[in-house]
Amino acid sequence: MATTNVRHRRQAGTCQRVVFFLWICILIHTASAAKKIRYASDKECDRYSLDAVYNERFKPITENIFKDSQEFVNRVSDLMIDSLSSIMASLPDRDSSDNQEKKMFTQFKSLKSAFSSRLKKTQKKISTAWEALIANHFDLMYDNGKATLKEYLNKTQNMTEAYSESRRTLDASMESFVGFVKGVVRDGLQGISLAAEESLKKDEAAKTNATEEGDKSSTDENNTESREDKLMNKKVEIAEMIVQGFLGKITVESIKRKIDLFKKVTINPEDRESVLEDLLFDILMIKNRIRAIIHDDIPNDKGNIDLARRSVYTYWADMAENMYKDKLKAKQSTESGGDAFYKKLWSDENQLVDTLLNLMEIYSAS
Repeated sequence: MATTNVRHRRQAGTCQRVVFFLWICILIHTASAAKKIRYASDKECDRYSLDAVYNERFKPITENIFKDSQEFVNRVSDLMIDSLSSIMASLPDRDSSDNQEKKMFTQFKSLKSAFSSRLKKTQKKISTAWEALIANHFDLMYDNGKATLKEYLNKTQNMTEAYSESRRTLDASMESFVGFVKGVVRDGLQGISLAAEESLKKDEAAKTNATEEGDKSSTDENNTESREDKLMNKKVEIAEMIVQGFLGKITVESIKRKIDLFKKVTINPEDRESVLEDLLFDILMIKNRIRAIIHDDIPNDKGNIDLARRSVYTYWADMAENMYKDKLKAKQSTESGGDAFYKKLWSDENQLVDTLLNLMEIYSAS
């Protein structure tokens, strides 16, 4: 009998060790799976829900917009510093130009830092709003008593406000940066315009003297060219001679395009186009759809509340399904994302010049 009891205890101990070992294996597998969570591959998807829509659509789109804007500012700043350094190095008074160069470098560095800081803060607010909505969404779907329809509607409103605020922040940040660059270009143009006007007056005086002396044949060759064209050509000639690098390209191109950088900009910030425009429109559509589902006239009984919950779930499931169809159809993009992609995108100086000049026409100089 004693032998039987000992055997039973040994078997029970062995079973406990086996169960404990299996439990540890399950925990390790679960932790490993959590690290490798994915929503969609080239052939299948994991879930049709709000968190998938956020992580696979709205989160990367939002991040990419901010990365694109930040890289644009970084690239323009670096090129402007290089240009100004080259120009100041050629000035006769090297000591004073050194101080001015340091001042310009510090200003551009501060602008880059401020731009980055403001974008990180506004991006964090967007992420926080989405995460709050996702947490509330799961509470609502599980019907655990932690969420109400009204709270859910408020979360979508908060998310919309976060995107609206980010649009204003991005616009104001870009205005601060572009306005400073515009001021630098405009100051240079002012000196170039004065020099071109003076040079043209000397040419005209020389031609007048030549005409009075009877050498009319030598002065009739370029009479078809207007004074405005002559002045523009003089400006281009002087700019190409004294303004180097990226700043020179902007200056010359602004002269050729006849962009008036001294004209007062009267466009209201709300009327300016934004790179967040399409995304903000999608977010507003989401808010309006959720508001249509969770309207004020819903009877406060379990049947109608469950129907609203089901409609909310179906709305996000349909959006996720369409998103997955688009992803599987397109498969993977040949272009890599992240910082390297945007550095490559803005490596073309001509594209940078074109974009910067377009922005200068809608932002005031600082």
